[in-house]
Amino acid sequence: MFIYNNTMAENKAEKKKSTKNPVDIAVKAFNEHRDYAESNYWGTWEDSWNVYNSKRVKKSYDGNADLTDPMIYASVRTALANITAGKPKFAFYPTRPDQRTDTRVLNSLMDFWWDANDMSLVVIPWIKDMLVYGTGVLFTHWNINRPKIFHQPLRDFFVDPMATRPGAQTDARYMGRRFLASRDELASYQVLDPETGEFKPLYQNLDKIDMESGVDDEDFDKDKKDMFLGSTVNRADKKQIEVIEYWTKDRIITVGNRSTVLRDEKNELKCFPFVVQRNDIDGSLFYGKGEVEVNIDQQEYLNDLINQSLDNMTYSLNSMWRVDPAFADMADQIESVPGAVYALPDGAIEPINKPIQNFQVYQERTAIKESIREATGIDQVVKGVGQGRGNADITATEVSQQVQSAQTGFSMKLTLIENEGFKYLAYVWLKMAQRYLDAGALVRIVGPEGTYFEPINIEEFYGNYEARVQLESTVKRLQTDDIKRYQALYSALAQNPLIDQTELTKTVMERVFELDKDEADRLMAPPQQPVAPGMETGMEMGPGSAPSIQGDMMAANPPIQPSGQMPAPGGMMSPNAGQ
Repeated sequence: MFIYNNTMAENKAEKKKSTKNPVDIAVKAFNEHRDYAESNYWGTWEDSWNVYNSKRVKKSYDGNADLTDPMIYASVRTALANITAGKPKFAFYPTRPDQRTDTRVLNSLMDFWWDANDMSLVVIPWIKDMLVYGTGVLFTHWNINRPKIFHQPLRDFFVDPMATRPGAQTDARYMGRRFLASRDELASYQVLDPETGEFKPLYQNLDKIDMESGVDDEDFDKDKKDMFLGSTVNRADKKQIEVIEYWTKDRIITVGNRSTVLRDEKNELKCFPFVVQRNDIDGSLFYGKGEVEVNIDQQEYLNDLINQSLDNMTYSLNSMWRVDPAFADMADQIESVPGAVYALPDGAIEPINKPIQNFQVYQERTAIKESIREATGIDQVVKGVGQGRGNADITATEVSQQVQSAQTGFSMKLTLIENEGFKYLAYVWLKMAQRYLDAGALVRIVGPEGTYFEPINIEEFYGNYEARVQLESTVKRLQTDDIKRYQALYSALAQNPLIDQTELTKTVMERVFELDKDEADRLMAPPQQPVAPGMETGMEMGPGSAPSIQGDMMAANPPIQPSGQMPAPGGMMSPNAGQ
């Protein structure tokens, strides 16, 4: 694996500026965050992961049944599907009048890098962490000729405990990550030396790493989850190296097994490579609050009710008998089995009637689920749940209000994701392009004309550009709003003599039905020839021609509307009807 970097010649001067041991700097920062996160977040993250995976954390009723309702799991998956479906649209806008305004090729570059990294798959665990834990993290770096990005487990990420926000305007002094790697894997990472034009190892001093050092009692995110899933793999047997990577906006330090400096160089990009996305934000805290955390108690109460209901049902279905005391010696012989015969007189044995309370339990379970849906913003109607028992009398207006309310709350979540995580991703990738992209690099462009490649001169895109990102859910919502607006426009202006009906119809076809201009032109009927002033209706005169009665015949039998003409939305008359 190769990572392109051209700052090795500048690193010697940077190292002289610091008098502190790089190992101490990196390890101290890691330990500061570990103590902070362990005392404030690890317990909540662990409970959230367990509840999402239908594992009990707060059991109040301990009976025979031990089932869980996947309500939280279903709600998170519903939100995850709506957020990660499709491909976002990147758009860059200049921030100064001297910058290039045509950013089409730059936007296409972001689209190409998105596809090259399989980002549609990468963002799924990222957004899922955001929903479950409250915070999701991605790590990106430059790899030969394009960025490479992957999901960063939250437990193996660390940040300045005093920080309150991520992104381009972060106040964090440092961020970093911890990972495991073999010596051979670390040796495979290389950088390009700008002085010689040859590749050199990215990590130094690999032969000096003390394989007996490091911390064995601190589980990585994978270790923790494997343990919960029943894994017995011992990572100590793999002889892997614990790597702590420490980043500031000016410096990068990498330490192996907390004892050996593997990398110490300047941070060229002057920004952090960690793309952080939060769910519910507190202005004083760096980490967000997840959807699971606020519903743990409700979910566990729901699980208790389900198990109580099942135990009650089992109790009710298992027959119990009352036996006449005169035949008490036969009590052990009486069983509820098919074909059993007992030599007992009438009335000597009778079943014990037991009440069933499942209907009240069902009502309570329904109320809890509604509460969870409201808390997560996944409305029952939007989620696709049918109008079952208890909702039979819901009106169309109430459904519309529920959908609108849910969409408003969900739109707020989408806006947060677009303007925090995805916007910073575009910001970092642009910086990488400006710093590392070769002159004359080709960019794949996909458009109405097909797919082709166009060279990009990245030097033309200097300085900061404002990145705007729209998720597909937002695009679809805006398209729906446009369709409604143009349908209302058509309804109001159809057959209005002051409006060009042909242009109105073409506009509706292009905006509502997404036809291109050529397709709309082909569907339009040819315009009717105007009648010369002073001539009777239907009288056609031409050079050397005689009056015709064709006009009178057409007046008596109006032409049929061309089948290719677009019908009016909502079953209205076509704008040309009756002309």
